[in-house]
Amino acid sequence: NKYTDIRADLRGKFTFDDRELLKVPFVYFLCGFSFKITVGEAENLGDYFLVGGLLLAESTYAGIELPADTSIRQMMKDALYAKGIEFGRDWSFEKLPDGHPIYHCFFDFESGPPIAGDHWFTPMGSYVAGREPYKYLEGIEIEDRLVAIVSKKWLGNAWGDWGPGGYPGYGNLNPTRALQFGVNIIVFALTQEGSITNRVMDTVQ
Repeated sequence: NKYTDIRADLRGKFTFDDRELLKVPFVYFLCGFSFKITVGEAENLGDYFLVGGLLLAESTYAGIELPADTSIRQMMKDALYAKGIEFGRDWSFEKLPDGHPIYHCFFDFESGPPIAGDHWFTPMGSYVAGREPYKYLEGIEIEDRLVAIVSKKWLGNAWGDWGPGGYPGYGNLNPTRALQFGVNIIVFALTQEGSITNRVMDTVQ
């Protein structure tokens, strides 16, 4: 709402088996524990991917391989397999290159995504001294359309927890670039060919 003419609204929380999910162009999913989706959730999430939705899924404690990371990846596999789309045959987790439109559709990010929650694992304030922030995101593309982003950046940490003074004890963490990248994700979700929004507009036209 601040940077663009888009008037975005938060619809609230959805379960993966809720058919209302199919009307939402962008969904953010954050998890810090292992889980397994049901058959009904897999079917509906698979439908979400195929009708034009975009899901950003990431785990807390950015940069560390957690059971949640494995569960998130399995969730993607289950959802697409429910629609007859097999991992390894029809798709894989692919690094989003720096030239991908998601890095340039509104604000420019020349070297991949900005630092976000993965700052915890850098020398600035580290659980793992000297660890480099993750420099890329992974994506899932079906028929040349990005349907999901898998992140270890913990972007939501910067979006929601970094106030004007930064995180206490960890320096002045400016969330501006992370918020701008959030704008990019939403703009991309709304405008990429085959998106839910594009399909609705085509129907209206």
